[in-house]
Amino acid sequence: MPDIIFLDLKLPYISGMEVLEHIHSQAALSKIDVIVLTSSPEERDRKRALELGAKEYLVKLAGPKTLQQILQAINKAPEPQ
Repeated sequence: MPDIIFLDLKLPYISGMEVLEHIHSQAALSKIDVIVLTSSPEERDRKRALELGAKEYLVKLAGPKTLQQILQAINKAPEPQ
């Protein structure tokens, strides 16, 4: 099992929110940290993703600041047990 999943909200065939719901409804998957990495700056999307169990919500921007945010989010993730 992965320790972390990077999830985009805009996916073909299914929404990222549906994927988040599924991940956190399954006992075997619910311990995996999910970081949403998306182009949507919408506050309602951020709020919903966090309610559904996302560890972090980052808006995609090209550049080193995004990479720094991703690395900080990974470092916040608890150690696997």
